[in-house]
Amino acid sequence: MPYIDRSAKEVLSKCRKVVDVLRKLGAVDKNTIVNESKLSWTTVNSYLEELLSSEIIEHKDNQYYLNKDFCYEVGVSIGVTEVKLSVLNTAFQKSPQCIEIETIIKEHLLLRSEEVQDSDKYICVKTPTNFIDCCNLTNNIIEGVLKAIAQNYTLLSIGISLPGLMDKDTHVMEFSPNLSWLVNINVYSLIRRDLLEEINNNGALLGIYHDMDAVAVYEKESLSSYNNLKLDKYSDVLCLFMSYGIGSTLIKNNSLKLFSSSEHGHIMTSISPEKNASVCSCGHNCLENQIRNNVFNSPDIQSFYKQTTPDMLESISDEKYSQLCQYIGFLFNHIINTMRVSMIILSGRILNGIPQLKYDMDKIRIGNTIPALSKKCIIINGSSRLDIAAVGAAMISYYNITSRQPSSDLIISW
Repeated sequence: MPYIDRSAKEVLSKCRKVVDVLRKLGAVDKNTIVNESKLSWTTVNSYLEELLSSEIIEHKDNQYYLNKDFCYEVGVSIGVTEVKLSVLNTAFQKSPQCIEIETIIKEHLLLRSEEVQDSDKYICVKTPTNFIDCCNLTNNIIEGVLKAIAQNYTLLSIGISLPGLMDKDTHVMEFSPNLSWLVNINVYSLIRRDLLEEINNNGALLGIYHDMDAVAVYEKESLSSYNNLKLDKYSDVLCLFMSYGIGSTLIKNNSLKLFSSSEHGHIMTSISPEKNASVCSCGHNCLENQIRNNVFNSPDIQSFYKQTTPDMLESISDEKYSQLCQYIGFLFNHIINTMRVSMIILSGRILNGIPQLKYDMDKIRIGNTIPALSKKCIIINGSSRLDIAAVGAAMISYYNITSRQPSSDLIISW
């Protein structure tokens, strides 16, 4: 069955709290499900019966667990320099079947003469430099997905993430300094209408989201691996991503409203400690522009890319490292002293390439923030995986389709 059965999709939506518990904890008994889901015993019994009947979960020795390869979510991130693709199963994991799906997609892209880069962890293609080429690549990817599901892999959803300020209702890209050819374009026009109709008319979903929302969802889902943290203490979390720019998303009271990251990202990038510095392409005298220019001597994205390869970052001079720390300290000053968050999760290209930054974060934080507020905020290192926005987009698409809400109104809660 190439697409998820509509009745099974309804069960997945209705019983999502139970599915989320099993995804987080693995195989557990009924008492644990009741306690973790905060549902009544009667409701859990009913949900488990429906999930078992739909083969979404399995049961053995009083333990309930996900049928991990019941269906699949595909995530695509269209970044400044690279387009990445990852496939997840129902448990948000990459199983052998996920790799098989990726192999089918990769073979299709090669048949379409796309220059697929060598990677055994995800599919990676260089980002096109214009709208038409990006349309062709995006449609080739979706054709590859449809070719895979024709071989009996059940598709639930496809999520695509993009950088920039996108209107949540009209889907028009209002602002994207690093992919300027997307501005004033309805992002769904990247995809052929017949492909969109085939996916949506068959009960699956294709959604396009902000890249920082995708990063934040992935990081929040991954927090459960921090066994030493009492996560209920940290309900206001800022995910800070330092790569070609500085992106951020605020998770407030353990909830994320999609597309609000554009506002938070603007706040982060438009602040600046140097009032007379050159204006960035975004129209602001922004912090990320000063980091690119003053730390990495890069007036544009292309030169910044060359200056921030792993080898170049590893050999950063003491002077430039100190300057970078000062800029990050200014950023922490703004976040902790004014936004009052309880946790900052740091990830991205710059942090991955300079391991020392991860060890110096607390020192930078303490030196630049009000002591009483600083003590209430912890900083942890986020994921170093390179396909984080693609994986996060797949996760959002799952929450989108199982919430029964349009993406413009979607709030993801933990």
